[in-house]
Amino acid sequence: METFIELEIVDVQNSQTPNDAYVLILKEKGGMRIVPIIIGLSEAKTIVLILNNVKSRRPTPHELFKNLTEHCGFTISQILIEKFIEGIYYSKIVLTKENEILNLDARTSDAVSLALLFKAPIFIDPTILDEVAILPSEKTESNNDYLEEEFLDNVEYDQFIDQKIKEMTDEELETLLQGAIESEDFELATKIHDEIKLRNNL
Repeated sequence: METFIELEIVDVQNSQTPNDAYVLILKEKGGMRIVPIIIGLSEAKTIVLILNNVKSRRPTPHELFKNLTEHCGFTISQILIEKFIEGIYYSKIVLTKENEILNLDARTSDAVSLALLFKAPIFIDPTILDEVAILPSEKTESNNDYLEEEFLDNVEYDQFIDQKIKEMTDEELETLLQGAIESEDFELATKIHDEIKLRNNL
């Protein structure tokens, strides 16, 4: 894997488009380059659930795949993002069992979800990274104006929400977290998860 570059999962964000698309944000490990991947609502919800360690009442398809894989003695050793053609990423799931290796083609969103479940690393072909990566500083003037306006409009609301989250009991936070995820408010879900994690570390 010397020629491939490892990525880290950073966030899932609303794409601000009317077609219910979301952006999975991956970042070069140890670097600054960002890889944005457009995913659907269902895929975004799945990844957010796993990121926030929220267990569903019944096993999800990804959890079933994990259970079946482990029952057969395999594990996912890594995810490879190998191709980028006409705006679509093509990925492989690498399963290993002793000296046996299996490569399975998969949607990148599914591959990332499984990487989270198996705690497996995600790698990308460096030529793809060079082609698609952006840097945090690469923003147009109009984008900067829009972000500044959004920040000024929402700062008081965000401060209010942050304070209310800190005042809630653990049970109330768990209930609110489920509601935020069900309503696809992933930003709020992340805030709640961070507060729960902070309390658990105290």
